[in-house]
Amino acid sequence: TIPLPAVVFCAILGIPHEDRSSFLKWSDEAVDHSYRPEPPPSEGEFRTYIQEQIERARREPGTTLLHHLIDESDGQGRLSTDELVAAIRILIIAGNETTANLLATLFHQLLVDRSRFEQVRHDRSLVNRVVEEALRYDPPLNWVPRVAAGECPLGEHTIPEGHRVALGVGIANRDPQVFDEPDEFRLDRAGIHSKHLTFGYGEHYCLGAGLARIEGRTTLETVLDLLPDLALEPGYEYAPKGPVMMRGADRLPVTYTHPEAAS
Repeated sequence: TIPLPAVVFCAILGIPHEDRSSFLKWSDEAVDHSYRPEPPPSEGEFRTYIQEQIERARREPGTTLLHHLIDESDGQGRLSTDELVAAIRILIIAGNETTANLLATLFHQLLVDRSRFEQVRHDRSLVNRVVEEALRYDPPLNWVPRVAAGECPLGEHTIPEGHRVALGVGIANRDPQVFDEPDEFRLDRAGIHSKHLTFGYGEHYCLGAGLARIEGRTTLETVLDLLPDLALEPGYEYAPKGPVMMRGADRLPVTYTHPEAAS
């Protein structure tokens, strides 16, 4: 099986259905090597494949994201081929693993105390709030790297220009001055759409925020409709999934009645 975010992203980019398994493998390796000095083992394969898809998209008119990126490169000369490949690599990492982690965290929180799942199932007005609370409570990116554009005072310290820093998104999202009971996962938490920093802020705001929210809401609504008896397997214990700054559930074993069997 291929995770939903990968299916969605392949469709947006226009990746042929028969290539999605390989595309997912390259995505996983890109994430695993994002903070290693050496490139992933599939770097050559990935680059060759993307260049082939770029040439195919140039020959075949379309409206996929890949076509739009090519138009930006060819029509205005702003993206070189290397930049085009790099942009697609970044989009793969940002659009696949992070949303998969969001979905795992979302369902972990709803099922570890199953009364939450039942409450949302019977009150769909909570869906948007629950997705935002999952984003706030345990963000898919627990911290993000940045480089100080200038000298930056921070409390009693000063961050010199050009120094690398790690911004603790997960910590910021638990700020008691912003959120009541910040260490509690609450279904009734409202008005946090623009308060949590999971998608960043200002010019660094995540371009895929809207898509991630749609995937979270749509997946939750669909599961609530089709799998009303969804539950965690007995003996389940939470284990976080990496690497480094990524965060999600390593595995989420569940039980349910297949919709056809229940009808």
